[in-house]
Amino acid sequence: IVHPLMIKEIDVIKGGFNAEYGNAVGGIVSITGKNGDCQNFHGNANINNQSLSGYLNIPIAKQFALQAAYRQTINDIINREFESKDKNKDIDYYRPETSFRDFNVRLSGKISRKDNFHINLLASKDDSRYNFESDTGKFYNVQSNDTRKQIGTSAVYNRFFKNGIYTKTVLSYSKLESAYDFDETYSNPD
Repeated sequence: IVHPLMIKEIDVIKGGFNAEYGNAVGGIVSITGKNGDCQNFHGNANINNQSLSGYLNIPIAKQFALQAAYRQTINDIINREFESKDKNKDIDYYRPETSFRDFNVRLSGKISRKDNFHINLLASKDDSRYNFESDTGKFYNVQSNDTRKQIGTSAVYNRFFKNGIYTKTVLSYSKLESAYDFDETYSNPD
């Protein structure tokens, strides 16, 4: 998960592709992040009835840029609206609970007139759960929990030489944890 305010460009590559992308068949989504502004401080914040998000660009010594972005769902507004409505007693209701948040940080800049680098860090957590109970003569209960946690980091250093040759060094790490739990209970007293 990459925060949209941190993205400069997205390339979607479909089908078979060459060795540059692992000599495989399938699809690749290549995301290029913003370099950041080394001269000016700026940011923005967004809020609506489902989420809030923000972005900051902080220049450091007119040579580096630190960018940070955060997003989070806010379900309480929606849930309060749902709970305030009159419910029909003949209909069983269930309400899913979801929450999502992510945090992205990027430090980029130039070490010399030509050489540049960037370091990226992202973390996200996505939870989805629901609980359903029916007590109309028979008892039926379903509980479902689905959680995903992702962290990733990368560091890129580009070195340019006088003869037009350049090198690019990339180090990256990512980890995704996913857990799913489902429990269903049914009883008939008859």
